[in-house]
Amino acid sequence: MENFKLPIVLVVALGAQLAGGVFWGANVLRDINDNTERTDALLEILVETEEALQEVDEEIWNDVDGLAGIMTDLIKLQARISILEKTVEFHNVMECKHGPHNDPLRNKVRIKHRPKRSCTIQRDRFFL
Repeated sequence: MENFKLPIVLVVALGAQLAGGVFWGANVLRDINDNTERTDALLEILVETEEALQEVDEEIWNDVDGLAGIMTDLIKLQARISILEKTVEFHNVMECKHGPHNDPLRNKVRIKHRPKRSCTIQRDRFFL
């Protein structure tokens, strides 16, 4: 009988280990399945984010491409303003030499006459 108890304990111990192994294996498979689902969800979010970033990138590059044209237009406008300022200065110098004219810009530009018939131009603060 004593020999008979030893194999029963051995069988019970092997059964407990087998049940533990099955339980552990089931938990590992469940964890793998959960992680696979989470990974798929994260990959979908990553793909959506990448697509959104590409759209924003395209918008930014379109704005940058348009910026060169805007800067060119700004430079042309500055050149026109400079030409207009030189023209106004030339007309004011001519006015000093040939006498005052009824000019609508007269309110904006003041001319100081000096005794030698030369003149200087002073601009108001609000004149561009």
